[in-house]
Amino acid sequence: MTAPIDDPELRLLCALITAAPDGPTLRAAARGADWARLQSVSARHRVDGLVHATLTRWPGLAPDAVAQSFAARAQRQTMRALHQVKLLTELLPLFDAAGIEVMVLKGPVLARRFYDSLGQRQTFDLDLLIRPEDVDAAHAQMQGARFELPDEDDLPENGRDMRLHLKADFQYTRVADGAVVDLQVRPSGNARLLSWRADQMFAVSDQDQSFPVPVTTLRDVEHLFYVIVHGAKHGWFRLKWLMDMDHMLRRCALQDLDRLPELARLSGTTRMLATSLRLRRMLMGPGPGDDLMHEREVDPVLLRLMLRCIIDDPAPVVARPGDLPGVLMRFRMGMRLRPGLGYKLQAFEQRVVQRSDIAALGLSLRWRWVYWMMAPFRRMRGLFRPRDRSV
Repeated sequence: MTAPIDDPELRLLCALITAAPDGPTLRAAARGADWARLQSVSARHRVDGLVHATLTRWPGLAPDAVAQSFAARAQRQTMRALHQVKLLTELLPLFDAAGIEVMVLKGPVLARRFYDSLGQRQTFDLDLLIRPEDVDAAHAQMQGARFELPDEDDLPENGRDMRLHLKADFQYTRVADGAVVDLQVRPSGNARLLSWRADQMFAVSDQDQSFPVPVTTLRDVEHLFYVIVHGAKHGWFRLKWLMDMDHMLRRCALQDLDRLPELARLSGTTRMLATSLRLRRMLMGPGPGDDLMHEREVDPVLLRLMLRCIIDDPAPVVARPGDLPGVLMRFRMGMRLRPGLGYKLQAFEQRVVQRSDIAALGLSLRWRWVYWMMAPFRRMRGLFRPRDRSV
């Protein structure tokens, strides 16, 4: 397997994090590698834990100092994952006592079900899904657990419908231990990208009994599809999500994988799924799922844009000051993910209107044209400032 990129460290990284690493491929990719740069690239893509696991399986592949560095990073990630499990045991009973149904997405659930250890999958926050009507009750529980929202994510009456129309999540932080919880009311900010409602997701849920408390999550193939949509909407700028897809494809039951094309067809995301599967094969080699979609369903332009997002260092994760080319590239990619005027209109709104705009203006959904007119002017001063490369 050879990744279709000229970056030798990125090629080596792809070989290290595949679910089925191959000795000869690894040794060939490691020859002449800049291991110091590989550590930097791995940190950017948040895959240190799995790199450490692969280096442990093939001792001598990396210099001792590099192997020790990855071991230390993996240990820190394991501690963070254990802290997230502890957080689940704290929050889920609180929500349950308040009558709020909660679904856990990605995070420790993926690590437990699809990896050999919790520390192999790096996580930053805990993703929890609730029903939209439970937002206020959940907010009260989070405050009771000493979590806080940033000012622009607060829940004022003015503009709430616009806030929930464009932004599907609320990111809570707790100063005492640095915990971060992403509370979501739907699986995607753009409701037309993945139109699943919370009640539909709970209808295809599964109970994971491997944690100290029962954890509700999606069934494996639906969870895989959710991960693919999540990675694609971000342009796969972190290899971590492509790594998730690779591991889940190889560990899901083959008969379940046959449902993926139907899930894509029902949600209008056939092009996105086919292109994402092709991207995974290009970077990580042949595997299950390669024959699920027809080659003609792959969008070559979207594929090139996704590769650019992966290769960019650092990738244009958000619209940074002075990063007009990155903004335009991500806007173009977002517009190609799914056909349909409704989707494209909301994708345009999400690129133009920021959370700070919603917090500052506080207008209802029927006044959204005001956001379209004012938001570019509110951002223009920052957009054309020199870009800070240290971010």
